[in-house]
Amino acid sequence: MIAQAICALIQIGEHTSPTTFGISPAEAARTGLTITSGHTLAFWIYCFFVLALTAIGGAAALAVHSILTNPALPAVQTSTYGSSATDARPTELSPRGPLPPRQNY
Repeated sequence: MIAQAICALIQIGEHTSPTTFGISPAEAARTGLTITSGHTLAFWIYCFFVLALTAIGGAAALAVHSILTNPALPAVQTSTYGSSATDARPTELSPRGPLPPRQNY
């Protein structure tokens, strides 16, 4: 996408020769024909979507970065139930009703 944007910016500054359309420069000057390079509505819509995609990607990257580097956020517990004697089972209900008390053998 960046390469397309660079090419578009270069093409804005380039002069379009009448010979591209099969007309000699002398004939174009005599008839008052001028050829300009412009961008269509589709190009500007494409630019808008590229900018929006870039903004969304940047916001997502910043959100992930802030989540990973913010020490004030609670740590995620990655242990499984029963991995140590200090682990507690959740007190919420399971689909079959309340969980029975944990038994240590």
